[in-house]
Amino acid sequence: MPDTGEDRFKLVIRTVVRNFHISHLRAAIPYALQTSLVELPVMGTLPARMRTSMGLSPPMDRAAVLAAKLFLPVAWLMQQGPYERYMLRRMWGPDSIRLLESARRLHEQTLAARAVGRLAAGAREAAAPAEGAAPSVR
Repeated sequence: MPDTGEDRFKLVIRTVVRNFHISHLRAAIPYALQTSLVELPVMGTLPARMRTSMGLSPPMDRAAVLAAKLFLPVAWLMQQGPYERYMLRRMWGPDSIRLLESARRLHEQTLAARAVGRLAAGAREAAAPAEGAAPSVR
């Protein structure tokens, strides 16, 4: 840490060890599986220059791009209700599903209100004559 001069990695490890509880293992296994499962496909979705700058060899680069394409059906399944709810409960507890659904509803309402506002603004602009334009005569 720049402020204290401590090594950030050592500080993180020390904090994790100090705060560890056996119940954390319940979430650690699904987390490890999920992150290791998606690591290569996620790299395949990155731009080619970024993959090169990450040090991927040309064969590994091609494998990452192929893995990203092959992973699409798995990603779709992971986003479906039952799996999503399972992972949410497992990783963030029983309230997580309710909180996420509430956030999604709020987001939809915000988008709808924004769209209505844009429609209203567009209608006002269409109804108001442009500055300096001659009034229409019928």
